[in-house]
Amino acid sequence: MTERTINVKLKDGHEIKVPYEMRLEDLAKRYGGEKEPLIVAARVNNKLRELTYHMQEDAEVSFVSITSLDGIRIYQRSLSFVFIRAAMELYKNTHVRVEHSLSGGLFCEFDSEEKMTIEDIAKIKKRMEEIVKADEPFYKEAVPKAEAKAIFEKFNMESKIHYSPTGT
Repeated sequence: MTERTINVKLKDGHEIKVPYEMRLEDLAKRYGGEKEPLIVAARVNNKLRELTYHMQEDAEVSFVSITSLDGIRIYQRSLSFVFIRAAMELYKNTHVRVEHSLSGGLFCEFDSEEKMTIEDIAKIKKRMEEIVKADEPFYKEAVPKAEAKAIFEKFNMESKIHYSPTGT
């Protein structure tokens, strides 16, 4: 029995056969080039996809690195998730809001009973470094609205509920 493959055309013109369901991350490791800046996503048939995406059909693929606007946006968003996770793990009753970009960084607010100190920020930074070092993947997951609402309520993120078109 032969392994099922798909045809991939890379931005540089190379055409290759890869295993069906190959993750973009694995494709990037194999064909992204060692001299490439950090690859954070890929365009598959001109649609932006995360590196955990499994390819299931013939495609044209171009990698997205942190040197592009999309790459910078993805990298910043990823760091926001790491920051929020670290803060929530260390300070259980704290809600973190990433408000907007500010002079090359992000403006964040803490909803907490206690005021954050420089020492607290140092602890969050250390925890972020541990999370990054663990190299845990990010997964995008679609869930029913009711389940999403329950998740947001569990993590004291009720403001996120109103982002859906119907608010339910």
